[in-house]
Amino acid sequence: MKRFDELLEMAGKYADGSATAEQVQTLQSALRDDAGFRKAFLRYMNIDAALGGAIKTVRTAQTHQAIAARSRAFGWRIVGAMSALAAVVAICLWVWTPSRHAPIAKTEMPPAVVLTAATEARWADPDVELSLRGGEIPAGLLRLESGVAEFRFAKGATALLLGPATIRFPGENQVFLQDGKVLCRCPTPESRITLTTPATQVVDLGTEFAVDASDDSGTRVAVVSGQVRVGTHDAQLLHKGESAVVGSDKVVHMAPLPPDAFAELFKADPSRISPQSGGGNLLPDVSFSGKRWTLTEGFAEPLPAGGAVHARGHRLWPSFRQTVNTGDVSGRLVVAKVVGTSASEDPLCERQSAILKIAFLDAGGREFATASRHFLQAGATPGTPVTGEVAAFAPAGTRMIQYQLLLSARSQPRGTVIFSGPRLFVADPSQATTKP
Repeated sequence: MKRFDELLEMAGKYADGSATAEQVQTLQSALRDDAGFRKAFLRYMNIDAALGGAIKTVRTAQTHQAIAARSRAFGWRIVGAMSALAAVVAICLWVWTPSRHAPIAKTEMPPAVVLTAATEARWADPDVELSLRGGEIPAGLLRLESGVAEFRFAKGATALLLGPATIRFPGENQVFLQDGKVLCRCPTPESRITLTTPATQVVDLGTEFAVDASDDSGTRVAVVSGQVRVGTHDAQLLHKGESAVVGSDKVVHMAPLPPDAFAELFKADPSRISPQSGGGNLLPDVSFSGKRWTLTEGFAEPLPAGGAVHARGHRLWPSFRQTVNTGDVSGRLVVAKVVGTSASEDPLCERQSAILKIAFLDAGGREFATASRHFLQAGATPGTPVTGEVAAFAPAGTRMIQYQLLLSARSQPRGTVIFSGPRLFVADPSQATTKP
């Protein structure tokens, strides 16, 4: 997965004209040899309506002017590589783009559901991750092999999915859970959802509830607060603390909830494990201007009271990053916080969002697990601070943590988020208990 992310970063640099000759050659090889990356690369570029314009430029006389300009910055040896890469991409576009001459339309409507957070998430289809990270939810089934993924509906409901699980979002405020466990919250009447499994249907009536669906034992429903209606024919009303099982006969059987039935699911819920306070800030530099920070040149800049990340047409996720040597914190609760503000003079737009992410690194500095959250969305009131928080238990083998602040730029020419108050801490073990 790290290799896949590195290739995407190189693709963004190539599109922005800042890739080195070696990076272009690496992309050229990947596009020729890796069908999975080639498909993902084209899908992302199609989404952002960037690839079509790039190919058009390559096929016109303007190409020679662009190459000449870039050659002055990167040297003549990159020209051949970039031309070869353009040719490979052109061939890929001809082969894979279903409608080569039709313009690619970009929807202006907000999505019905988005992925807002993920912790150690591993998807059965690696191509799905690119769509999810870009704010797109595929129409078909999503298979989460392991880890945790949190989805947020446009009207405010959330669904926390624990892998292994298979889920689909057939419509507004609609969830289909084929198998696995999910925790749903519906804070307002407008946000109430209907969840369907192969065995039954759960209609929310203003509550928090958990569902476990399986082929062998049917569907178990537990109400954490409020009430739900369970069943497709003779539906029954369940209140706080009650649970039921629905088998292949579709009959709702009231049944006590085993103490550990949803223990893993509750443990994965950040709102149940995140402490109100923690130890000292592990980030040695909170100024955004020191050498400890790595930033995306041209898209991120330190400010007197924080750091700004600008879209400016970036295809991917411009960012601030800082790596901290933590030693062995395996099994400890790691919490990251920051305050994000949509800039008054350049507010977020068109499905952009600010992202807070922590990456867990091994002794060699290799990333092997992550936890992230989209916490500031397009449409947020400009100039109003919003606090973002990510909480996750450090996997075995963690020796370093990379703290990341990103902007999902989505190729937009405008949109700026201002970050301030970055904080990273490892909670005291006594605070890492979960509430039922």
